[in-house]
Amino acid sequence: MIKMKSNFFKTVAAIFTVATMIFAVSCDKNDDDNENQQSQTNDKSLVGTMWTISDEGDEEIDDGIMAHYIESGYIRFDSDVAGELGFSIEYEESPENNMSYNVPFTYTYQAPNGTITVSLMGYTQNMTFVVNGNQMTVTATVDGETETTIFTKQS
Repeated sequence: MIKMKSNFFKTVAAIFTVATMIFAVSCDKNDDDNENQQSQTNDKSLVGTMWTISDEGDEEIDDGIMAHYIESGYIRFDSDVAGELGFSIEYEESPENNMSYNVPFTYTYQAPNGTITVSLMGYTQNMTFVVNGNQMTVTATVDGETETTIFTKQS
Protein backbone atom coordinates (compact mmCIF):
# COMPACT_ATOMS: atom_id res chain seq x y z
CA MET A 1 0.00 0.00 0.00
CA ILE A 2 1.26 3.46 -0.85
CA LYS A 3 1.75 6.17 1.74
CA MET A 4 0.09 8.88 -0.34
CA LYS A 5 0.57 12.58 0.06
CA SER A 6 -2.64 14.57 0.38
CA ASN A 7 -4.41 14.30 -2.96
CA PHE A 8 -7.42 16.33 -4.07
CA PHE A 9 -8.20 13.91 -6.86
CA LYS A 10 -8.38 11.07 -4.41
CA THR A 11 -11.30 12.87 -2.81
CA VAL A 12 -13.20 11.65 -5.82
CA ALA A 13 -11.44 8.28 -5.64
CA ALA A 14 -12.91 8.00 -2.16
CA ILE A 15 -16.22 7.52 -3.88
CA PHE A 16 -14.80 4.31 -5.31
CA THR A 17 -12.53 3.17 -2.51
CA VAL A 18 -13.90 4.96 0.55
CA ALA A 19 -10.37 6.33 0.99
CA THR A 20 -9.92 9.91 2.10
CA MET A 21 -6.96 11.45 0.36
CA ILE A 22 -6.75 15.03 -0.80
CA PHE A 23 -4.43 16.81 -3.20
CA ALA A 24 -3.66 20.51 -2.63
CA VAL A 25 -2.05 22.67 -5.25
CA SER A 26 -1.32 26.33 -5.04
CA CYS A 27 -0.23 28.69 -7.74
CA ASP A 28 1.08 32.19 -7.84
CA LYS A 29 -0.79 34.95 -9.63
CA ASN A 30 0.88 38.00 -11.02
CA ASP A 31 -0.72 41.41 -11.37
CA ASP A 32 -1.28 41.02 -15.13
CA ASP A 33 -3.15 37.75 -14.58
CA ASN A 34 -5.32 39.35 -11.90
CA GLU A 35 -6.32 42.23 -14.19
CA ASN A 36 -7.10 39.82 -17.02
CA GLN A 37 -9.10 37.56 -14.71
CA GLN A 38 -11.16 40.41 -13.32
CA SER A 39 -12.33 41.27 -16.83
CA GLN A 40 -13.41 37.66 -17.42
CA THR A 41 -15.39 36.94 -14.25
CA ASN A 42 -18.71 37.96 -15.77
CA ASP A 43 -19.17 34.63 -17.62
CA LYS A 44 -22.65 33.35 -16.78
CA SER A 45 -22.24 29.85 -18.24
CA LEU A 46 -19.59 27.17 -17.90
CA VAL A 47 -21.05 24.95 -20.63
CA GLY A 48 -18.35 23.73 -22.98
CA THR A 49 -15.43 24.71 -20.77
CA MET A 50 -12.65 22.45 -19.51
CA TRP A 51 -10.44 23.18 -16.52
CA THR A 52 -7.21 21.29 -15.83
CA ILE A 53 -4.50 20.78 -13.26
CA SER A 54 -1.29 18.76 -13.14
CA ASP A 55 1.47 18.02 -10.67
CA GLU A 56 4.45 15.73 -10.32
CA GLY A 57 6.92 14.86 -7.64
CA ASP A 58 8.30 12.06 -5.51
CA GLU A 59 6.75 10.25 -2.58
CA GLU A 60 7.56 7.30 -0.41
CA ILE A 61 5.79 4.04 -1.07
CA ASP A 62 6.03 0.76 0.89
CA ASP A 63 9.36 -0.34 2.29
CA GLY A 64 10.81 3.17 2.01
CA ILE A 65 11.01 3.11 -1.77
CA MET A 66 10.69 6.52 -3.43
CA ALA A 67 8.49 6.71 -6.51
CA HIS A 68 8.10 9.54 -9.02
CA TYR A 69 4.45 10.34 -9.75
CA ILE A 70 2.63 12.39 -12.36
CA GLU A 71 -0.93 13.52 -11.60
CA SER A 72 -3.39 15.23 -13.90
CA GLY A 73 -7.02 16.11 -13.66
CA TYR A 74 -9.83 17.93 -15.38
CA ILE A 75 -13.30 19.30 -14.79
CA ARG A 76 -15.47 19.51 -17.91
CA PHE A 77 -18.89 21.19 -17.99
CA ASP A 78 -20.99 19.44 -20.64
CA SER A 79 -24.35 21.12 -19.99
CA ASP A 80 -25.81 23.69 -17.65
CA VAL A 81 -26.31 21.01 -14.96
CA ALA A 82 -23.83 18.17 -15.63
CA GLY A 83 -20.23 17.41 -16.45
CA GLU A 84 -17.35 15.05 -15.90
CA LEU A 85 -14.41 15.09 -13.53
CA GLY A 86 -11.38 13.01 -14.48
CA PHE A 87 -8.04 12.36 -12.89
CA SER A 88 -5.09 10.04 -13.09
CA ILE A 89 -1.93 9.31 -11.18
CA GLU A 90 0.97 7.33 -12.58
CA TYR A 91 3.99 6.03 -10.70
CA GLU A 92 7.13 5.37 -12.73
CA GLU A 93 8.54 2.86 -10.24
CA SER A 94 5.23 1.34 -9.19
CA PRO A 95 2.82 1.05 -12.14
CA GLU A 96 0.61 -1.41 -10.26
CA ASN A 97 -0.50 1.57 -8.13
CA ASN A 98 -1.52 3.72 -11.11
CA MET A 99 -5.14 4.79 -11.21
CA SER A 100 -7.42 6.73 -13.48
CA TYR A 101 -11.08 7.70 -13.07
CA ASN A 102 -13.71 9.60 -15.00
CA VAL A 103 -16.68 10.52 -12.85
CA PRO A 104 -19.93 12.21 -13.90
CA PHE A 105 -21.22 15.04 -11.72
CA THR A 106 -24.07 17.49 -11.43
CA TYR A 107 -23.56 21.11 -10.53
CA THR A 108 -25.18 24.44 -9.85
CA TYR A 109 -23.61 27.71 -10.87
CA GLN A 110 -24.45 31.33 -10.30
CA ALA A 111 -21.42 33.35 -11.37
CA PRO A 112 -18.90 33.31 -9.89
CA ASN A 113 -19.87 30.57 -7.36
CA GLY A 114 -20.92 26.97 -7.80
CA THR A 115 -21.20 23.53 -6.26
CA ILE A 116 -20.22 20.23 -7.86
CA THR A 117 -21.96 17.10 -6.54
CA VAL A 118 -20.53 13.66 -7.26
CA SER A 119 -22.76 10.72 -6.32
CA LEU A 120 -21.71 7.14 -6.85
CA MET A 121 -22.09 3.83 -5.04
CA GLY A 122 -24.12 5.41 -2.23
CA TYR A 123 -21.55 8.08 -1.46
CA THR A 124 -21.99 11.79 -2.21
CA GLN A 125 -19.25 14.41 -2.24
CA ASN A 126 -19.91 18.14 -2.60
CA MET A 127 -17.20 20.51 -3.75
CA THR A 128 -17.63 24.26 -3.92
CA PHE A 129 -15.90 26.38 -6.53
CA VAL A 130 -15.33 30.01 -7.44
CA VAL A 131 -14.48 31.12 -10.97
CA ASN A 132 -12.17 34.09 -11.31
CA GLY A 133 -11.25 34.64 -14.94
CA ASN A 134 -9.18 31.70 -16.17
CA GLN A 135 -8.92 30.12 -12.73
CA MET A 136 -11.35 27.99 -10.79
CA THR A 137 -10.72 27.46 -7.08
CA VAL A 138 -12.29 24.19 -5.91
CA THR A 139 -12.70 23.39 -2.22
CA ALA A 140 -13.57 19.98 -0.78
CA THR A 141 -13.89 18.69 2.77
CA VAL A 142 -13.43 15.00 3.59
CA ASP A 143 -13.29 13.63 7.11
CA GLY A 144 -12.96 17.13 8.51
CA GLU A 145 -10.02 18.11 6.31
CA THR A 146 -10.56 20.96 3.86
CA GLU A 147 -8.31 21.40 0.84
CA THR A 148 -8.34 23.88 -2.01
CA THR A 149 -7.12 23.28 -5.55
CA ILE A 150 -6.78 25.76 -8.41
CA PHE A 151 -7.70 24.63 -11.93
CA THR A 152 -6.85 26.57 -15.11
CA LYS A 153 -9.33 27.10 -17.94
CA GLN A 154 -8.33 25.36 -21.19
CA SER A 155 -11.37 26.03 -23.39
